[in-house]
Amino acid sequence: MLNIPHRWLLSNLILLFFLLMVSCSKNNKEVLSSPKDQLLTDAQNWYGATSKATGELNWDKAQVLTDTSISIPAPFKYKLSKGGRSIRKVVITRTKSGFKGYLLVIITTSEYGKQNNMFRAWDFSGVAGRYDLNMHFQYGYYYEQGVPKYKADFESFPSKDSYDKTPQSELECKFLQETYIDSDGVFTVYGYSVCTDRSTGGDVTPPPSPWEGGIGGGSGGGGGTGSGGGGRGNLEEHEELDPPARDPQPLPAATNKNPCDERKTIDSNMKVPAFSKPLSELRGKLATSSNEWGVEQALSTLGGKWVQKPLYTDNNIDHIHSNFTWNAAEGYTIGFAHSHPAGTAPSPQDIFDLVEKALNSPEFKLYPSDLNFFIKNASLTVVTKDNNYIITLNDWDKIKTLYESFKSDPGAFENNFRRKSTELKSATSGLLSIFGSAVNIYLDPLDNMGVIPVELDSNSKLPVGKPC
Repeated sequence: MLNIPHRWLLSNLILLFFLLMVSCSKNNKEVLSSPKDQLLTDAQNWYGATSKATGELNWDKAQVLTDTSISIPAPFKYKLSKGGRSIRKVVITRTKSGFKGYLLVIITTSEYGKQNNMFRAWDFSGVAGRYDLNMHFQYGYYYEQGVPKYKADFESFPSKDSYDKTPQSELECKFLQETYIDSDGVFTVYGYSVCTDRSTGGDVTPPPSPWEGGIGGGSGGGGGTGSGGGGRGNLEEHEELDPPARDPQPLPAATNKNPCDERKTIDSNMKVPAFSKPLSELRGKLATSSNEWGVEQALSTLGGKWVQKPLYTDNNIDHIHSNFTWNAAEGYTIGFAHSHPAGTAPSPQDIFDLVEKALNSPEFKLYPSDLNFFIKNASLTVVTKDNNYIITLNDWDKIKTLYESFKSDPGAFENNFRRKSTELKSATSGLLSIFGSAVNIYLDPLDNMGVIPVELDSNSKLPVGKPC
């Protein structure tokens, strides 16, 4: 009987030792993995704080490439027009001075994409290039069987129609291109065009291959020995191509918002202090300043709460620039309000400033759904002593056509607006006659009764309230 407690004690000591070993083993694993975890955390914090146009990323799918670099997938949402396959990702690297990042885009030829589910540097055929995080193209190359042949270029246009109207070289040129159309219609060309021999061979030493350091296979996460830009790709550099994307959705020909429904949204916004207080402050500036003052109207998140922004001025009596941000730290700008001390109605330039943000801001090139949100919710507000004018975007196809006309000859467009306004004895009538259903125009008479949708009377050609 005396042996039982000793056996019990011995068995518990063995169990305790085993548990300690398991715990130590687990802790050791956590310690071993902590540098990579810390790299991921530091990279994510840096990315969140830095200026960028590459949008939000899915950090759950981040891949650690080396002790100092990671990549985060940012795949194309839709299929490429000519059947190529792709890899699209943001690559972030820790350096001695901090972090740096870029967007890597690899697009296969349609033949290579049909025959392979894997990108392999040594036999790759297609184009590859880099953007900085503000979506400015840096460099790229067209490859045949892993060998760089020509410098490539990635260029975006507001629409396919805009690209088609761009003057082309009259020389005989050899080219290859793959194209991509976002759901908002932005048309991007990935490819090369050479009218003379611009081969990267010979004595030319090009930059490293765009994927160096950004591909998961091979020594050094794809950098390793370095394939360089002028020789065949490293045999170890390889990575699975992004899964096939879905077919592009048909581009919406028109937003066509019902003004009677939209006015309820505007009236609701007017009751939110963060939205309405800056408008009251702008009206106050009319009594104290002959200069235009402005304020951006931004949300904390897409569909979130309004963020109150400070007023500013360019110290100019008839012009002010519009600020624009599209990130969680500073807010998502979906509107701009400014004062007109002279009491004038909005001008075409006011409207096109808003349109230009939608068409040309790099923030919208990565995720088209953000652009769609902007188009559906964006507004321009002009504050005068007696009224507020609110303009929203309606028929997007018509708006883009008008914008192209304006950009081709701004002076002629403005002169036509002034002529129409003089003929119809009203600047608002001039806007309605030119823009028609492309925009919705509302008048707030400041009587606390809400905004009034305005349309052009078919007989008098004067602006009248639309019955709701």
